Amino acid sequence: MQVTDISERRAGHGAFTLIELMIVVAIVGILIGGVFQLLSTAGTMNKKAETTAHLQRLQNALSGFYAEYGTYPPVAQYTSPDPWGSGLEDDFENDLSDISSEEGFARACSFAARSQPVAFEYPNVQGMDYFINQKYNEFNLVSANTLLAQTAASTPKHEWKDIKMFKFGLLSFVLPRIEQVGFTGLDAPNEKFEPDLRFYESKQWKKNNPVSNVNETRRALQSQQIIENRAAARWMPNLEKMVKHGKYILGVDTCEKDTPSGEGLRTHEVYQNKKLVDVKGYSRDGNDYVLSYVTIRDDYDNEFYYYSPPPHQSYRLWSAGKDGRTFPPWIPLENLSSKEREWAAKWLKDDIVRFDQ
Repeated sequence: MQVTDISERRAGHGAFTLIELMIVVAIVGILIGGVFQLLSTAGTMNKKAETTAHLQRLQNALSGFYAEYGTYPPVAQYTSPDPWGSGLEDDFENDLSDISSEEGFARACSFAARSQPVAFEYPNVQGMDYFINQKYNEFNLVSANTLLAQTAASTPKHEWKDIKMFKFGLLSFVLPRIEQVGFTGLDAPNEKFEPDLRFYESKQWKKNNPVSNVNETRRALQSQQIIENRAAARWMPNLEKMVKHGKYILGVDTCEKDTPSGEGLRTHEVYQNKKLVDVKGYSRDGNDYVLSYVTIRDDYDNEFYYYSPPPHQSYRLWSAGKDGRTFPPWIPLENLSSKEREWAAKWLKDDIVRFDQ
């Protein structure tokens, strides 16, 4: 029997055939795809878990508020709760009335669902005036102190839609608002650390804050500050590292992780081809200005939603989930057209909801 030389056999089988190579590549591709899928799923689950944890902590703060006041935060409606509203516009006068497409209807529904806002908006401290007026000079955008302070106290109008000065969203109730807006409590303050004092004399402020029998503004604010701080101190630890543009309040660092602390500015920025082409603030007599704001977001980088109908003995708190789209919970789905119902049902699938009723 003829024996084949070992070196010949090695030479004949020393390399992969093309088919073998393709099989190996396919297997490696499947394995890599599986790893990426697992990582993506893990990332999604982590975002959901973080969002759920934030909701739970905010719920704890709301429970503390209820224990103190016997009601959940009575946030007013600042925008229309009706996504089909005639001539619907957002706070920056963007038209939201075209709801013929899914994208247009989603924008209108998200806007309506935020009619009771989470964000707290207010005039910036005077130390920011120069920075704002210089940074946004090319867009003719100025500080609220520069534009509004002269007329804030005397104007007969006091609704958000007339003059956008204070928006008392959910965070204006669970945060001690006097501390948050920058009032120092000092009889002789360094004014750069506070907004213009005249904002507190406006009808907007007085309508939404306790009426004090102290006539002098600074003394009235000091009295309110003591009361708010005493109550909020009980639930403030729940808000640690959760508030976008938060700061140290009552010994708690509320600033959201990985974001700048201090005064965030509520501006509407427009990009075209990834280039900033316009910045629009709130309007007053043909001039534009910006406000400071704080809010709480989910782990998908979207603001939470809050809904509490009068007499504010129940609430719903939720995230729009991964797709960033949601539907107002007070509107029955059976009232929608078949197309709208299909859209809304799809958006609601990934919502993360907490409530008390």
